[in-house]
Amino acid sequence: MTEMVTDEQLMLRFAKGDSTAFNRLFSRYKQRLYGFLRQQLPGALADELCQETWESVIRHSASYQPTAKFQTYLFTIGRRKVIDHWRTQKPSESLDDNLLYTTGPEVRLASEQTASALMTQVAALPFVQKEAFLLKESGMSVQEVADITGVGYETAKSRLKLAFRKLRSTLEAQYAEA
Repeated sequence: MTEMVTDEQLMLRFAKGDSTAFNRLFSRYKQRLYGFLRQQLPGALADELCQETWESVIRHSASYQPTAKFQTYLFTIGRRKVIDHWRTQKPSESLDDNLLYTTGPEVRLASEQTASALMTQVAALPFVQKEAFLLKESGMSVQEVADITGVGYETAKSRLKLAFRKLRSTLEAQYAEA
C-alpha cells in the first residue's frame, strides 16, 4: 500500500533535506505551472520564469509554512514572476500584444480557427480577467484563483463571470458574421 502524502507534507520534508520530496512535487506540478506561464508568455520566457519559480521554491523552502495549499503557494510565486516581468517592460509593450501561445483543454477540442479566435479574445481581456481565466483553465478552483490573485472569492468569481461573458459574446458575434 502506498502512502498518500500531501503536497504540504512533501514541501516540509524537502525543507528538511529530502530531495525526493521535491522531485515528487516537481513531477506533480511542472506541467501545470509551465502551462499557466506559457499561456501568458512566449516559450523561452515561460521556460525561464518557470525555472525561476522553482528556484524560488527551493531558495525559500526553509521558511515555508503550510498556511495555504502548496499549489496556491507555487502559482502565487509564478504569478508574481509574470507580473514582475511585465512591470519591467517598456510602457509601449502590453500584455495584449502578446497572444496566448498555448491553449487549455477546451480549445484543444475545437478547430484551429476557433482556437485562434479564442486566443485573440483572451489576449484582449483586461489583465485581471485574463489572469483569472488562465488560472481557471489551468485547473484551479474559484477559491484557488482568489487565493493566488489575493482577492476575495466573490471578486474572483465576478472576474471569471465577466471574462467568460466577454469571450462568449465576442465569439458568438464573430461567428454570427461568418
